[in-house]
This record gives sequence, structure tokens and C-alpha cells, in this order.
Amino acid sequence: ILTHRKPEKTNGIIALFQPLVYCDQIFAGLGIGPVVECRFSGLGEQPVMPKWFKGKELIAFLLILLAINSGTAQPAAAQGKADSLDTSVKRLVDSTFGRNPCPPDTRKSIGLWLFEEDKIPIGAIAARRLHQELLSRLLAVRPKCIDVLDSAGIGIIIDHLSKSGALEKNGGSILAALNETHQAVDLIVFPSLYNQGGRTVLALRAVERGTGKTLALTPPAVVPGKYLGQDVADDSISLDAAIKAASKYLVGNASELNEVRPLGIFFEDTSAQPAAGRYLMGQLIATITKDAANVLTGKTLKVRGLTIQPTTGSDGLVEATELEPHKTDEAVYDLSGRYWIRGNSVDVRLSLKRGDAATLTWHGSIRLSEFKDLELRPSNPEAAKHPLPKGPFAFQVTTPKGAAPIYRPGEELTLFLRLGQDASVYCFYVDSQGGILTVLPNSFTESDPQANRFSPKLLHHLPEPSRDKFKLVFTPDTAGEEMVVCFATTRDVRADLPQALFPGEVKVVPFLTLDQLRKLFANLNDAKVSEASVTVTVAR
Repeated sequence: ILTHRKPEKTNGIIALFQPLVYCDQIFAGLGIGPVVECRFSGLGEQPVMPKWFKGKELIAFLLILLAINSGTAQPAAAQGKADSLDTSVKRLVDSTFGRNPCPPDTRKSIGLWLFEEDKIPIGAIAARRLHQELLSRLLAVRPKCIDVLDSAGIGIIIDHLSKSGALEKNGGSILAALNETHQAVDLIVFPSLYNQGGRTVLALRAVERGTGKTLALTPPAVVPGKYLGQDVADDSISLDAAIKAASKYLVGNASELNEVRPLGIFFEDTSAQPAAGRYLMGQLIATITKDAANVLTGKTLKVRGLTIQPTTGSDGLVEATELEPHKTDEAVYDLSGRYWIRGNSVDVRLSLKRGDAATLTWHGSIRLSEFKDLELRPSNPEAAKHPLPKGPFAFQVTTPKGAAPIYRPGEELTLFLRLGQDASVYCFYVDSQGGILTVLPNSFTESDPQANRFSPKLLHHLPEPSRDKFKLVFTPDTAGEEMVVCFATTRDVRADLPQALFPGEVKVVPFLTLDQLRKLFANLNDAKVSEASVTVTVAR
């Protein structure tokens, strides 16, 4: 059975004309070989009368079709050997749509989200090229009833979410913002790019927009080097030289640099700040402060920490932006960075972002041996996992120091929570060894089944002094990364979850991992689930 289709681009959506040529096998096994009925259909023209072919006539007709089709674009797998991108996209499509992807009178649209360029180990130009490569493969293998948004179409949606304020109103949740603005896309594919074993790997996750459910997740696949751009590993320098070069570039190009707010230097796309990241930030701040000082004018650079202090409106409600770092004025810059281990070097990207979103970025490579005894990777394996897309409705969890804070032993942790709609909330503490404890609901709320039912757009606390008779205090022997992972569900799901998750006291749930916990919530029926978390780095 053959089809030859020509794509048409309309408003960022790849649509399809009716087949130019289509053939159906109508007889087989009659001793005369396969017999097919073929119709020709021009664009907007009436099909010609069907013609039957058999034997040599059929072979000749197929050769003519191949000649007609020889000038059209073919997927990479047809032009040559399939690479890892072909394999990943094919797996994604097969897992997402199954064996019967096109029920009668059904059409769906799918969008390949753009890479977050500040969270990936390759440059912006290479990221855009890789996105186009993935898009072309998705177009080649997607079922005929699936429309694909191209880069322009996705770009228009992202621009709208940003300019309309939908992302801010929903605490940065892409799916919640899409649902609020009624964007015409059914499925979103989120690409994830990170380093593994010294090589850059790609994973694709298909998520249903309306429910937030993950429909498919491909295993990590090594990205061919030709798509990654220039490798800077061979230009690795010392740690001291990198700090001096970064400071010179950032200070020299930042206009009116009067105040800086350090946000952290993180391991890959996670919220973890291992010892190497903390050391790098400390040395960088010291060098920038020195380089920005002016002895003649007496100018000194002010350094201030991040603080989250949500305020409520006159109606008692709190906006989602109150739980995010407040935008600064043009004389105050946010300093942040990320790093990736690549073979014998550490690839570092540092950003200095002004209040009006103007951003300076320094990118360099440091020899791995320079870090000596400084830990580069998170000590808690759960904190090293790559973040998941947020759920279908807004849900935020943060602390007075932000969603990726640094605390010291003896300090007390308080969480701020906010929801976009009425929901039941379940929170779990992941200690530095990976052990998981249920903190909400807990033994102090057993008598009140509504204690974990939270109203929308209000500021909630965990622990809540009037409800929770415990405190979260970091003990002297605590070190590394600890997490609080919360799930918000549209209904009470305690009866659908293992009772072992809700012991009579706050203690580690035996044999439970974060992956297993996420699967339990992902497999719930008749409930929408949003997830939010905080990663706390405890430094002695």
C-alpha cells in the first residue's frame, strides 16, 4: 500500500494534502499475484478512474512512482544509515501513539519544545540546529493524523506565554500556562540534553497537555558530534585563569554594575550546588567585587542574597510572582551558572542578568584536575536526576531563600506553597541518603482528612505551626543535598496509594525510591497531578 503526500505549512502547522497517488491492494492469493487499485489525485483535482495493475505492469508502475518521488525530501534513515536521533524519535512516536494511532475522524497536534539554552551543555546555534534535526525526523515518522508544529509555531506560542504573563501567573509551569491560554496543541515533547560518561546525550519526553501525564520517555541516546558544534574541551584552562577571565569579561561588559545577587552555580540542569559550584561562586564573587571597585571614585560592589517574602493583596490572595525571585532594577544583576563534566574537563557557563533581562554570558572549560578534592556531582543521587515538566495546573513550592537554597546545620527550613486551583497536597522529605519520609499528611493531621486540602491562590506554609507539631531543622551531621517533593492532586487519593506511605509517625518509608513515588502518582486514575520540589544544599 503506497501513499505519496506533500506537506503544506499553515500558521506554523504542517498540514497534509490529500494523497497525490494512493493504492489499495484488493486481491491477493488468487494465483495471479497481488492486484492493486491506484488513483491519481492532483491538488484540488478530481481523482481519475481507477486502474488495475498486476504482474510486470505493477512493477513498471512502481518504478514510475519511485522516479516521481526521487526528488522529494526523505528522512535521514532513508538517505543513509539511521543515527541515534532517528532511533530516539521513532521510539518516542511508537510509544506515544501505539499500534492504532489514528482512530476515525481524529486529528491531534504535537509540538517539539525548544531547548532551554541556559540549561544545556551546547551553544545556542547548535541547539537550534539540533531542534531542526529532531523536527525533521518527527515529521518523517509521525502518523498521518498528527499535525506537527514547526519551530516558528512553537516560537509563537512561547512568545505569547511570555508576553501575556501566563508563565509568570502559573509559576513557570509550561503546561499550566498552555492550558490557561487554550493553546491548540495536544501533546508536548520536551527534549532533555545533558552529559553522561563524558558524552552529550538526549532524552525525549512526550506529555499530554491537558492532564500532564507522561506518555513516553526515551532512554538517553548519545548525540552525534556533528550536531553539537565546536568542542571546547581541548581549550581547557586552570580554575584561577577561568575565574579571572570570566570576571574580566562580565565586569567589562556590564553597564552600571552596582549590585549583584548570587543565585548559585548548579550541576547541569539540576538545582544541586555541590562543593565545586559553591567554591566557584565564592571565588567569582570575590574577583568580581575586586574588579568592579574603583579607588578614585570610591565605588564598591554590593552583594546581597536572594530573599523570598511573599505579600498578600487586599483580597487575601497572593500572586504566583510573589514566590519567585523579584525582578531587580537595571543596576542590579543576578549572577548564576551551570557546569557539565565532559571527559577531562568541566564545561562552565556563567550568566550575569540585569533586571530588564539583558544578559551577559561567559563560556569556558576548566581542567578537571583543577578541582582536586572538590565534589562536582551531587552526593544525593535523587538530587542529580534531571527535572520533570511541571503538571497541568500551577503549583509552587519554595523557601525564604528560593527553590534551590543553601542552608547550614542548625538552621530551620520553612516552605511556602501556592496552588492555581483547589487540590490535595502530599509532601515527602528526601534526606541526603535518599531515604523518604512523609511530612504531609502526617500523624498530627490524622483526625482531619481535609488538613492537606489547600485552597487556590493563598499562601500556605509547611510546617504550619497551627497544624504541624514538628520543625524541619538541619542536624549537625547533615551534609549534601536534601529535597522536599510535593504532589498536588485534584482529588483525595490516599485510598489509591499504599498505606505504607502514611505511617503513624514521621519516619523513613522502607524500600521506597523517588522514582517509585513518582510512578505511584503518575498512575493514578481520574486525577490530575502537578509536582513541585525544593532542593536544599546543606553546607557545613
